[in-house]
Amino acid sequence: VARKVVADYLSSAKLGDLLDVKTKLLEMKAASFVLKQTIYRDTKKLFEMDITLVYLSFDGKVQKIDKDTKNIISSIFYI
Repeated sequence: VARKVVADYLSSAKLGDLLDVKTKLLEMKAASFVLKQTIYRDTKKLFEMDITLVYLSFDGKVQKIDKDTKNIISSIFYI
């Protein structure tokens, strides 16, 4: 679940624009991780955001991220 979002809207995109969305893992903690997402049109940066995501159990309580899930997250974002 999203805990914190810091977003910077730099420029607009238009319907039909081809956009490149890049997401990078910045930090992995015991129960949360931080991603940086940047959106480009060609080489022009349009948007940038840092988002902190917290890992929850099915009953909605914060819990530690298990090793297998950490490995999956790391492999998706190439830490």
